[in-house]
Amino acid sequence: MTHTHLLGLLGQPALITATAYTAAKQLILARIAGQPQAVREGYGPCGEEVEMPQMVIENGIAVIPVAGILGWKLSGMEKGSGCTDYCDIIEDIEVASADPTVTTIVFDIDSPGGMVSGVSECADAIAMSGKRTIAYGSGLVCSAAYWLACACDEIWATPSATIGSIGVYVPHHDVTEMLAKEGIKVRLFASGTLKGAGYPGVPLTEAQAIDIQASVDAINVDFQAFVTSARGAIDGGDMQGQTFRAVEAQNRGLIDVITADWQDTLGEPEAD
Repeated sequence: MTHTHLLGLLGQPALITATAYTAAKQLILARIAGQPQAVREGYGPCGEEVEMPQMVIENGIAVIPVAGILGWKLSGMEKGSGCTDYCDIIEDIEVASADPTVTTIVFDIDSPGGMVSGVSECADAIAMSGKRTIAYGSGLVCSAAYWLACACDEIWATPSATIGSIGVYVPHHDVTEMLAKEGIKVRLFASGTLKGAGYPGVPLTEAQAIDIQASVDAINVDFQAFVTSARGAIDGGDMQGQTFRAVEAQNRGLIDVITADWQDTLGEPEAD
């Protein structure tokens, strides 16, 4: 069935919500015009397709979902399990940015954060979108998700949202004693003093621990620098990995607006 034929069907009675109807019409018109259209695809453990949240464009506003653990170049199964790929967010931004009808991009965020790889590229895409950008936290806006939120012009959140967790960590499980009790001794043959750091059953050397901590510290410097460049003078004590409820986050300058409904707030006229 051609897109033109589908467009004709949209003029007939339909059993579909108004939002979905508008989104479908925007999709068909964009494809007829040759515009790119990002589509998120996810798969279950047996390869079955999983319905994924998609960007919706309506009345000049593009709403981009940012939910679950965030990652870079994720598999369809990972996305089907509830993760969001930075690549999908970037593709959505490109589509919304190229759409002349879009004036505002709202990032609907409920995420504990995720991978370091890809977060700065995604934040740059948000900052360079050329549209008004609003991060709306409807649950968790933490760690990598807060990094993305800081790339937006404004950060809004529901009263019960959890904001922050500005920091970086690397876990290491030392299972040497457990394996020793089972009569297992692990030896690691490596080419350098840092190669193989963290291999299960082999304790970290002091040099390896120092190197890992240095990597964590370097990423954290970038994270905090991005937050302060976007949000202004944030107290260093508020960037120690803790989280805040919306009111406290607003008092500390981490967010701008508290609202239970971003649509109602966005519809209010701006103050002089």
